[in-house]
Amino acid sequence: MLNGGIFRLSASPWRALLNMQNKKDGSLIFCSDYMSLNKYIIRDQYPLNDIKIILTQLCPLKFFTTLDSQKAYFQEEPHEPYKVETAFSVGSGKGIFECNVMHFGINNAPADAHLSLKTFLKTYRSPSLI
Repeated sequence: MLNGGIFRLSASPWRALLNMQNKKDGSLIFCSDYMSLNKYIIRDQYPLNDIKIILTQLCPLKFFTTLDSQKAYFQEEPHEPYKVETAFSVGSGKGIFECNVMHFGINNAPADAHLSLKTFLKTYRSPSLI
């Protein structure tokens, strides 16, 4: 992930707890505990779509598809001054790293990802695209 640009070396005073979890397919997922950081983040109140409105729009349609954005959060880049706050350390003496991309566990990550997707899809706006 360091070579892929997901993380970079850091000298940040922040440290999130680090945990690796097994996924269903046997691979590992990297998890950080950002509870202490989230206390200081002003939450973005970007609303999700109203399900009643969505269902009303879907009723007359015959064909449906879904999009699955693989590694969606990795498509989002935090503003440079905030990257230092995503820092975590890996074991004793292995280094301190920070995220170059949005990471799970940060309060505003879901709202930011949703807003980016809606902005992207606006280009293709049609009555049948929700």
